[in-house]
Amino acid sequence: MPGIGILKNIVKDYSWGSRYFIQELLGETSSGCHPAAEMWMGTHPGGPSKFVNLDGEIPLADLIKRDPVGILGRDVSSVFKSTLPFMFKVIAAANPLSIQVHPDRVRAREGFLRENCLGIPIDSPQRSYKDAFHKPEILCALSEFHALVGLRPTVNTLELLKNLSVSIETDDIAAPGRFFRRILTMDRTLVGDMVRRTAETARELADMEPVFEWIARLSCDYPDDPGCLVPALLNLITLRPGDAIYVPPGEPHVYLGGSAIEVMANSDNVLRGGLTSKHVDIDEFVDAIRWEEKIPAVLTPRRIGPCEMQYRAPAKEFILSVIHVDGKRPYTGGFERSVEIHLCVGGEGVITGEKGSDPLRFRKGQSFLVPASVKTYTIEGAAKLYKVAVPFIRP
Repeated sequence: MPGIGILKNIVKDYSWGSRYFIQELLGETSSGCHPAAEMWMGTHPGGPSKFVNLDGEIPLADLIKRDPVGILGRDVSSVFKSTLPFMFKVIAAANPLSIQVHPDRVRAREGFLRENCLGIPIDSPQRSYKDAFHKPEILCALSEFHALVGLRPTVNTLELLKNLSVSIETDDIAAPGRFFRRILTMDRTLVGDMVRRTAETARELADMEPVFEWIARLSCDYPDDPGCLVPALLNLITLRPGDAIYVPPGEPHVYLGGSAIEVMANSDNVLRGGLTSKHVDIDEFVDAIRWEEKIPAVLTPRRIGPCEMQYRAPAKEFILSVIHVDGKRPYTGGFERSVEIHLCVGGEGVITGEKGSDPLRFRKGQSFLVPASVKTYTIEGAAKLYKVAVPFIRP
């Protein structure tokens, strides 16, 4: 029966990534050379982790296949068919990501089967659905983090567009889906001129409203993309370190910049609407959106123990906690729990399992898996960790 083990993870070098944050988190000396956008912890085929202990290393997915109940816990193994239900990431965005939305369960399953039937390879850049799963997610800021999330109130959008001298039809704004589609599918021969004129107005008004500053900034990187207007359509939010937001399937969003912890159902499905060189499917993107005006709630953690604070989100695949140990009081985990992945984002410490098990030392940037079969454990040292587990469930 495997005990606690370090995870060896894959780092994605997407062009929007930071050249410093993840590199410094991992203690690399070559920061500044290449972008590092995301570090994945989990079993998704697009970036699977390996489990490392004294016996060597093994793909985490294979470890779970060998003993799903021992690694995941009996209930989690039963409900999620012997698979890890979440993916745990560090994201570091130096530049904005695409306009995107994640599908719900039905759309993900149907879209995945449809693209399979069309013979589109899983790794094709023309593919929208990489798997058959929905993708709720929570993002917790590690630095100041800027994002566009959820549809603005219509009256607010109308006022912003009026200030930008963008003409719209009242019938369109009364049906947000139609208006969104019309903006993103504008005649490409006219888009460049419209974006330039709008960006010039936005620069003049930048001191009045941060939305205008973001429109001007986006237009520099995407001068022919009508998606530059999206800051006027979605809620602009700024998260302080420790603040979090929950993004359910169907909620349009753009992550503009910053570093964060990101936890989601074990899916890589992204439907894009613009501000990217990757595959864009406007019809699928628009159809997947839940058309409701909603200002996103900023989540702060609630204390559930001497060393642990927890973020509550309505997802059955994951729950996120932050753990602080200060050298005086250890953290104790165990009892009724499932599989856990921990990431140390500061300091160092040691985790010790049940009596007779070898202690495991960890430092900033390292992550480790605690199987469900480890009944109790303690963490000592001076460190800050993020922990992802599966909420207590019954089949």
